[in-house]
Amino acid sequence: MILNPFISFAAFSLLLIFNKANAAVFDWEAPLTDDHVMALKCYLPDGLERARAIIVLVPGLNADGRGLANDPQWMKLAQRTGCALIGLSNRGNQGGSYYEVEHWSGDLFLKGIAELARNSNHPELENLSLGFWGHSAGGQWNYNFACWKPQRTYAFIANKGAYYHGIPTPALRKVPALWIAGGKDTDERIGNITSLYAENRRKGAPWGLLIEPEVNHAVGRSKEIGMAFLEDALFLRTDPKGNLHTLKGETGWLGNFRECGVEPNVASGFGPVTNTWLPGQNSANLWNKISSSNCPVPVKNLQ
Repeated sequence: MILNPFISFAAFSLLLIFNKANAAVFDWEAPLTDDHVMALKCYLPDGLERARAIIVLVPGLNADGRGLANDPQWMKLAQRTGCALIGLSNRGNQGGSYYEVEHWSGDLFLKGIAELARNSNHPELENLSLGFWGHSAGGQWNYNFACWKPQRTYAFIANKGAYYHGIPTPALRKVPALWIAGGKDTDERIGNITSLYAENRRKGAPWGLLIEPEVNHAVGRSKEIGMAFLEDALFLRTDPKGNLHTLKGETGWLGNFRECGVEPNVASGFGPVTNTWLPGQNSANLWNKISSSNCPVPVKNLQ
């Protein structure tokens, strides 16, 4: 039988629409106010009845991160963990820089999530905990959001940024975090990251630090270890329904800056402050693999 070309094309178009619908991708963009730009792209894995948490991907300065929600590796992480995935586009300086979350961008971001929750028929999104990965200014945004809403953050990754305006509190120091600096980045960025990490690690924060050898201000392997960290932390901090709970002190893994070995943490208070803390074996082994080419790891603020 010979098919009519028009009918064949129409059937193909309907198939594309159907597949796109199955992909469960939702977009939201805030009305422009002053110079404030905020847009979100949300990916929900096929067949997901209820998301466990939301993984948020935040790019560098003034970049559009919505395409990150289409990244196959991040999408596989969302599928594996039962999480929603959001790519963020954000910029603006009027009334405070966008990465200073408490001024305007934090509220606008939460408004966007609420709209996505309604549009996607996933009302749980509005109140789920958030795990953040970001590069440069994106990492700054992540840290500042965690300072502003620690009770909403299950983990965050601050990667090669320079300016961290949030004030650390005891509530923030209950949130797992991974700080990443490039070994060949600027002294300012390396110093700000390591000093903030060290200050709060001394106070018992379950935080990790990675100095990426031979990496400047590039993303490097921060995506790879970031995915492992967020996945390990997710299963420590949430139950299958997404309820968030506080970590116990005798949990996670410890990395040795001097010898670059890793071992399970059996000590209280997340182990000795001179060791980096990691939430699970996968993230610990990856930290060890990346760090081992540069032992001992140069962390002056903890010597």
